[in-house]
Amino acid sequence: MRLHTSVAKTLLMAASLGMTTPMIVTSTRGQVRPRPPMAVEDEPKVVGLEIARAGGGCLGVALEGLSLVVRFYDEEKKPIAASAARAAIRWNPVNKAGVQHTVMTSTPDALALRSPTILRPPYVFKISVTLVRENGEKIENHLVDTAAIVAAQAAAKDGAS
Repeated sequence: MRLHTSVAKTLLMAASLGMTTPMIVTSTRGQVRPRPPMAVEDEPKVVGLEIARAGGGCLGVALEGLSLVVRFYDEEKKPIAASAARAAIRWNPVNKAGVQHTVMTSTPDALALRSPTILRPPYVFKISVTLVRENGEKIENHLVDTAAIVAAQAAAKDGAS
């Protein structure tokens, strides 16, 4: 039995590449590629951990870099101007002795409050956030778990990918 030259070359090529099946080359010319689905407008999303507010709307608490950021949202989860002039935050980190505290101030766009203090990992502590009006009147107080913030941000990142 004689082997045809092209079959012998294919067998030798497959053996040299470690393949056991013959290589078949197909052309994609003339084939129709499916289009990606049209982008449907998603509902607005809260950045970070969503915390409901008693007066309606919600807060989005996120860790950006090593700072804590609190954003304000209306009932439809659309960003609104910050309803607090500042916020006092306190936490007891696991990598330092004693309670740490700082004052969060408004961002330049006035849509959020940002902490100037560095919040170092591991994020296994709770942060007490007290929102305050310009005149010093307390608006509301929230206890936020940093592990929940990290989990919410990871879930949002996985959902966006």
